[in-house]
Amino acid sequence: MIVGGGSKKQNMKTLKKFVALMTLAALVVGPAQALAITETSSQNVQTSMTFVANGGSVPVVNAKWEMYKVGYMGHGLGEDADGLAGAQFEAPGIWGKAMEYTVCAVVTDPYSVDDNIAEVNARIYYPENRPMHTYNYNLGTGAYQQTEDPDYPSIGCGSFIEKNTLIKQGRDADSYLTARAMLCDSIKGNNFDLPTPGDMYTGSTLNERLTAMYNDLCGTPSDDGKLFKNKARIYCDNKYLIWEDTAGDYKVEVEAVNDAGAASAKLNNWFTYKPNYGFETDFLGVNYDNVMYNSRQVVPGDKFFCSAITDSTTCSNNVANECYWDSAVGTNGKCLSTKPTVRNTGNTNLIMKIAQDDMGLATNGQLSHVQFDARVGQGTDKVFNPFRFKADTTTAPVYTALTEILDLSEVEEMDFSIKLLNPPYEGADDYDGSMWLKGVQDGWRDCRAG
Repeated sequence: MIVGGGSKKQNMKTLKKFVALMTLAALVVGPAQALAITETSSQNVQTSMTFVANGGSVPVVNAKWEMYKVGYMGHGLGEDADGLAGAQFEAPGIWGKAMEYTVCAVVTDPYSVDDNIAEVNARIYYPENRPMHTYNYNLGTGAYQQTEDPDYPSIGCGSFIEKNTLIKQGRDADSYLTARAMLCDSIKGNNFDLPTPGDMYTGSTLNERLTAMYNDLCGTPSDDGKLFKNKARIYCDNKYLIWEDTAGDYKVEVEAVNDAGAASAKLNNWFTYKPNYGFETDFLGVNYDNVMYNSRQVVPGDKFFCSAITDSTTCSNNVANECYWDSAVGTNGKCLSTKPTVRNTGNTNLIMKIAQDDMGLATNGQLSHVQFDARVGQGTDKVFNPFRFKADTTTAPVYTALTEILDLSEVEEMDFSIKLLNPPYEGADDYDGSMWLKGVQDGWRDCRAG
């Protein structure tokens, strides 16, 4: 570059001097540059391959796990209910609600992780040795319908629930980093024994096998690991169980299939749906009305659950089932009934238990002077006496078990009666007292053949 003014002749003269000087400089530094090596000698590397038809080697499921769906009840990545190995989940215990969870698996393929895996499937099965009735449920709306009598369930007992196709995580760089972090950071750091490792990871204890799995997939100080080398991918899908699905251990099988139809060995594990014991009634009181000496007075129930109605107008208009709206109950009021009804809101069968005080009827007498009975559904009337006088506030309730099993989500009537074996000491008057109800887990019905 030439900077400044001057005539064309002067500029050409100056340029010639500049070129001459640069040529001289090149001659001075030339010998030193000739000694520098700017590239290495070549190394010969032999290459080889084997063309494999019909699928070649099968894919491999390296690990799998279940966890709460992220965001369900505020849960984060890799969380479950307990600190035990594998996954445990709490049932919601509320009619119409679902527990949402996620199934995940890590899959590798000897040829091409991204292009050669056609699908990764998870098959889910009910717990063994406990039946379940069929139903329809909509997760979005909570709409629910029993499609068979809970007293005569036809599924469960290890039967197949559904097949789900797991979705490859991390199709773009950011989400792939999130998927890797799920296993290699969140789960490894906070819920180490949540996953089930594949059989290729050996060790004398589960902890040793898990350590081998994390080293292989997430890396060590000397090796980045398959997930960081893009030699493995994580596949996940969201699922749910509803409040009534049976408590117990659910089997999950995961299998990967490549484009040629070659399937991996199945990797199986079980997650636990923890027992929840719950019931709900549509009555807050039982009015025996006018009672005469030595005469059994019955308060009959029905199978219509008034508290399922959530608006006051519909509730009050349901005269046939004796529904009524009580605005003092809860935040916005509740639909109640004078015909007692109970329903199971847990995920185990229940036996209902009952206890009552004497309502002040046995004052200066014996508790045996008052006789109650109760039943659920078409069960046998269970006769019992008050466990304490009304004035006694220290004796803990002594319960009497009723005979009818309250199956999963079963809605049943409750019938109550009273009989005075002796006239009350205070004579004709109004009396009141307290009743206690509770549910206890009962055994499962037998699995039906076929």
